[in-house]
Amino acid sequence: MKTRFLWLLVIALCIGLTACSKGENPNIEIPKEFTEVTFTEGITNQTVTFEANKSWAIVVTDTKADEVTWLTVSPTKGDAGKATLTVTAQHNYSRHQRNTYLKIAVDGLVRTIPITQLAAIPVIEDDKPSAVVQSKGFFVVNEDWFGRDNGTVNYFQKEGNNYTASYRAYRAANPAQSDWLGVTSEHAIVWGDNVYFSSKTGNSFVVADAKSLKKKAIVTTIGGDGRSFVGIDDTKGYIGHSAGMTVFDISRLQIGKKIDGVSGQIGTMGSIQGRVFAISQQNGLYVINAKTDVLEQTISGSYNTLAISKDGNVWVAGSSKLIKLNPSTLDKEEFDYPEGAKIGGSWGAWNAGSMCASTQQNALYWVASGKVVKYDIDANTTNPSLYTLGKSEYGTQLSIYGAGLRVDPLTDELILTVKHSGWGENGAYNWIYKLNPDGRELTNFKVKGDNGTAASWGGSAKDWDGKYFWFPAMPFFEDANKPQILINQILLKTNGKYEVDLNEKIVDYDNTKASILKSIVLENTDLATAVLDGGKLTVISGAKPGVTSATLTVISNGVRVSKTIRVDVEE
Repeated sequence: MKTRFLWLLVIALCIGLTACSKGENPNIEIPKEFTEVTFTEGITNQTVTFEANKSWAIVVTDTKADEVTWLTVSPTKGDAGKATLTVTAQHNYSRHQRNTYLKIAVDGLVRTIPITQLAAIPVIEDDKPSAVVQSKGFFVVNEDWFGRDNGTVNYFQKEGNNYTASYRAYRAANPAQSDWLGVTSEHAIVWGDNVYFSSKTGNSFVVADAKSLKKKAIVTTIGGDGRSFVGIDDTKGYIGHSAGMTVFDISRLQIGKKIDGVSGQIGTMGSIQGRVFAISQQNGLYVINAKTDVLEQTISGSYNTLAISKDGNVWVAGSSKLIKLNPSTLDKEEFDYPEGAKIGGSWGAWNAGSMCASTQQNALYWVASGKVVKYDIDANTTNPSLYTLGKSEYGTQLSIYGAGLRVDPLTDELILTVKHSGWGENGAYNWIYKLNPDGRELTNFKVKGDNGTAASWGGSAKDWDGKYFWFPAMPFFEDANKPQILINQILLKTNGKYEVDLNEKIVDYDNTKASILKSIVLENTDLATAVLDGGKLTVISGAKPGVTSATLTVISNGVRVSKTIRVDVEE
């Protein structure tokens, strides 16, 4: 009503000002480009030009006849002739368009210019995840034939339902003997752009390009005989060896300091929630701060290996019980092994152990008494005979060798390294078995690749048929997919709160959500603050509306991805 009264007053004033003039008709000329005005995002000032043949006056009004507070005009009146108005709008920190009208009055004649201010806060939908990139195959790192050769790597490329073997693939990419893997290679992992090989002696730690297998770095002195490697982020990892643990600088491909307080033979390691968990033969389980490299706690006990499940818990295979450990609180829960399904140790002739976790199911697998065991964590049920090996076509009992079992992170299929049970010539009979998650055999194929030495040892090259003494250590897999950040916008009201589970907004098809490192940095902390607790992001705004941005960074399987996200605080 107040605006309506002002508008009537303006009209009356214009009539009064021109009442004494002679009979010239009132006229207002507005150029076409000023017949309507639109404020786009970030624009707060515009000009309007017109010409009147008599004195004029301006008022701003909307359709509801309410007072307009977000837009001002200067000047609001003037004499006959050309006039230029400055129209000023306040920032529109909302998701809604604002509309009003600028009315020019001359002696009873009124011309209206619509004013539109677009919403400064567009609603930006989250991205859709891109399709899964399937891996081309998988690797097996081999101890190889001790006393006759160094460690080797075989690659098995999938061709339809079959596999084509590339024997000694690392050596083919690095033919110089000085660049070969060390003696008795036991552990390998793809992390970031590299693959990391651990061997017991010689070239104890080798870094190669994950795609070409070209050597990048060789470390012969790591503090002890090589055992395993765990990646922490894209810049750092830990090397486990027979006398403790050593930091490895991924950025510089250089060995770093030894971790104080950690000693003895180190076996399997895992990294989760800013901590590294490492099995020690002599001392139990080490818990290390992955940021500071400081030993936080030693959990005494007799342990054999460990794995990190899909839900983010650490599972430790004890000598008598299976232990679930919360990586944040270190609270633990113990479970009895089912009869015949105990996870044995391999400290005497160390290997990485068979216990491993699925990335697709909350389940663990391991080998016990010659059988594949599956533990469904959510259901708390165990199948102690998921799969049982029989005899080969030659009538000899088959057995799983080395760590022997790993789960493909994409397909959830189990890869088993199998040989004839027993020693001597039995070591030259090797197979790969592939099972589905329910234990159904999908395929198996022979692993041959003799370079002449095995046939010569066997005494009959004609009948040897390419067999070789591989002594496989463990399968490992390509990292075919990079992490994806789907979220594009954080939108909240002033003095408001925004909460989101980033585990639902970040995708990496060949990793578990719990294992992905996440961090966020807000550009303008005066506008809002952010707290990231595990996967839960909470953003709290102040009293002031505005627009800023946040950088969300994730590291998954050693691959760093960052994304700039718009942050809107709506008035």
